[in-house]
Amino acid sequence: MLLHFAHVMSEALQVPILDKALLRIRNTPRQSKIIGKAARRANVQGAFEASPEVSQKKILLIDDVCTTGATLRSGVAALKAQSPKQVVCYSILRSPLEV
Repeated sequence: MLLHFAHVMSEALQVPILDKALLRIRNTPRQSKIIGKAARRANVQGAFEASPEVSQKKILLIDDVCTTGATLRSGVAALKAQSPKQVVCYSILRSPLEV
């Protein structure tokens, strides 16, 4: 579903998909298995690396489900290290925060 959505957005915005622009460089447990914002942030901290090809480009980062935003924040931090022109985040679903 996520890849299909990315292709639809790519066509609508007339921008290419950079499928290797952001890579997970270490395995992490699924965020849905982790309780608490701080624990989720720690789980994905430093888990991504961005390709130099994002430098000076506008980037649309798509996440399937956003609960605390920890995965998006970690991805954006990795992208910023490569000096993109702009990073816009989009999430397909928003999960309620855990109590």
